[in-house]
Amino acid sequence: MEKQMELTPFMERLIEDMKVGKRLKFRSSCKVSDGYITNLKSALVRLSEFEKVSGRTYLLDDVGMSFQREFVGFLVRKGLKPNTIKTRMSSIHVVMREAVDRGMTENRDFDDPDFVPLQEPVDSVYLTEKQLEELKNLKIDQCEGKICGMRLCMRNRKMLEMTRDLFLMGCVTGQRFSDYRRINDKMVVCIGRYKFISLKQKKTGTDVLIPVNDYIMKTLENYGGVMPNVGLATFNRNVRVLGEMMGWTWRTDWMRSGKRFCDMLSSHTARRSFATNAYQRGVPLKSIMAVTGHRSERSLRMYLKLDSREKALMAARDFSGFLKMGVAR
Repeated sequence: MEKQMELTPFMERLIEDMKVGKRLKFRSSCKVSDGYITNLKSALVRLSEFEKVSGRTYLLDDVGMSFQREFVGFLVRKGLKPNTIKTRMSSIHVVMREAVDRGMTENRDFDDPDFVPLQEPVDSVYLTEKQLEELKNLKIDQCEGKICGMRLCMRNRKMLEMTRDLFLMGCVTGQRFSDYRRINDKMVVCIGRYKFISLKQKKTGTDVLIPVNDYIMKTLENYGGVMPNVGLATFNRNVRVLGEMMGWTWRTDWMRSGKRFCDMLSSHTARRSFATNAYQRGVPLKSIMAVTGHRSERSLRMYLKLDSREKALMAARDFSGFLKMGVAR
């Protein structure tokens, strides 16, 4: 067994193995996704900063709860959010598990239940079908003045229209921003009498078939067969501006952040809206998963944004057959 291997060089080696396909996904023959590798790289950057500040090089044998407390404290001082810290520590845990599997260390202190901090609940929102229809019908070209510091000139109005149309495309396809921005008319395929968007998800490499509706085809036609080109930062800013224009400025008790509803809109709201609205419509979870690419019903259920009343109604629907058991015929 190779002794006293340093943590940082081992992480660099593991990342390179993943990039070239030498190290595949766990229990799979597929390459590790770019997003997964990006998380490892981000953890490596923070680890390198931590070692520089602390003046110490950490070995694989050093990674335990003492290391955890010091590294997490460093990340907190750097201003990272709790769930980002959880992601960074999860990456370190993955690296250490790999080191043990490769026989590089016998240290298993990283398996302490407290090594990876618990995820904190985050505020997340979705748009109802009614809100989506109202947003689709918003006459942006007729808006004037200034909102959220943005002057509603012709150029900005056009950019807001492009953002709105791109966002709604995400709401009807259930994809991530990196995928729904890539949709084009060359992805349209016919299976029987139905049309689908055939797409390989960028983050996971999952192949999905997305049912095509009139909105999808009309939007592609309006933009020459492709989706408008809007960068992520601009997109997220514009979505919040659109929310302000719609008057979605309320706050509710469950919003722990204290932000307004419109301030919580983002590119990912589209995917969450698709899944939640589909489920409320009675679409089976398996069918939603076939479009969104979720791997398990558990992960999809956690993803759905439902309040307590909506959850109760959904549970009643799910258990409708069970609740009839024992009823006299």
